[in-house]
Amino acid sequence: MQAVYGNDDTTDGQLKQQIKLLSSYSLKALWFAMPMFYASLTHHYSTSTTFSVEDTLFLVAIIVDAALILLLSKWGNALVCISWLLLELATCLLILSFNKHYAFAILAALLLAVVVALLQPKLQHAPDRHVLPFFTQDMIGDDEESPHLGHLLDLSQGIASFGGLFTAIAGHFMVGPVNAAGFFFFCAIALGLYLSMVVTVGAVTRPHAKCLAIVVMVLVVLTFIAACILLAGHSGSKPQVVT
Repeated sequence: MQAVYGNDDTTDGQLKQQIKLLSSYSLKALWFAMPMFYASLTHHYSTSTTFSVEDTLFLVAIIVDAALILLLSKWGNALVCISWLLLELATCLLILSFNKHYAFAILAALLLAVVVALLQPKLQHAPDRHVLPFFTQDMIGDDEESPHLGHLLDLSQGIASFGGLFTAIAGHFMVGPVNAAGFFFFCAIALGLYLSMVVTVGAVTRPHAKCLAIVVMVLVVLTFIAACILLAGHSGSKPQVVT
């Protein structure tokens, strides 16, 4: 994993691109962490549970993301990694508090990340392998690369932020028996967070990031389909009338 701290070898273009990515990550990570913190507090309050470990992790993540806004160029990449780790751990603990069998979703998300990492080089043509723009001197100023990188980051963070907001509003529907919608939903959030982190710190190649983005989008579509089937099943079931 590479890190850029604004030393003498870092060009102005690289530094500006890095700060732009870090700023985008910090703001959208806050948008994810705050509703998830609220969802966690609400869930544990409804179960008469005191301040939990995941509540603490979400709170610390919010503080780290706020600090990231102030320390973009100096400690940016380190704070992004810390923020991501806290958010992933807190989200895993929260989903497990809904139902312990969602642990299989955690394993599935890890497996998907590993599978993409292993298969992507075999499926990608060698000429298309490019490192992220601000880590390659001769790619600075490429008008096609920077927008593409920003789009990947916006996509991953948008999915994660929407997931956090939805969990805050309707997370109580995931409490109880495990369902396919909740399974795919968590996998999409977990991989979305991972994608936003690796893109921000430049830990993946662009083709790898694109493959991860495709997997996240597929998970979002599967979540929507599973939710529609679940809702159709509930609406189609008629309550029995006791006479």
